[in-house]
Amino acid sequence: MKNYIEKGEFLHTVLEDTVKGGDLVIKEDTIGVAVSDGNGVDLCAVAVEGVFELPKATAVALNQGKKAYFISADKTVTGVASGNTLIGYVWETADATNPVVRVKIG
Repeated sequence: MKNYIEKGEFLHTVLEDTVKGGDLVIKEDTIGVAVSDGNGVDLCAVAVEGVFELPKATAVALNQGKKAYFISADKTVTGVASGNTLIGYVWETADATNPVVRVKIG
């Protein structure tokens, strides 16, 4: 195919903020996870497909298959849509005591 560019698993971009590898990144309407640390100046690879373990809101249980939303104020994942950004869905159930949840993005 002459017009094929790449698989599209990673977005290579300059981010507005400094990030650590593994941080959730929202670039315009695209959700991803920083592959490595980014300084807000140089290109950074952001994975836009896959399952990632992300910090979960405290005392919240999330069931497999539920929509996952990002709370920008504390950078955690919740099941509550109101005021939060849809990032994917819960890949594996996480009980209320678990500090992380696995989320499928992309």
